[in-house]
Amino acid sequence: MGKTKSDNYDALRNKKEKADDSFRLEDSTEELKRDGLKPVHIFAYSIGHFGNDLCASMWFVYLTWYIKNVVGMNELVTAGSILSG
Repeated sequence: MGKTKSDNYDALRNKKEKADDSFRLEDSTEELKRDGLKPVHIFAYSIGHFGNDLCASMWFVYLTWYIKNVVGMNELVTAGSILSG
């Protein structure tokens, strides 16, 4: 007897489940354990990274305001100076 749609569906689902098993969180945490970092250290690094990005974005906002309003450059020169670095 030939395969039914249900058989094909089951075969595809099993194939997908096997593929999903290779990307489980347990596998990625095993890789993280090799460098000796505990989850609390990883969390602390992520908080520091977020703080650094927040500080950088606030600096660029302030620098844009300063160049435009205090130094008195026009918008085009201000944008160019910010984009240049």
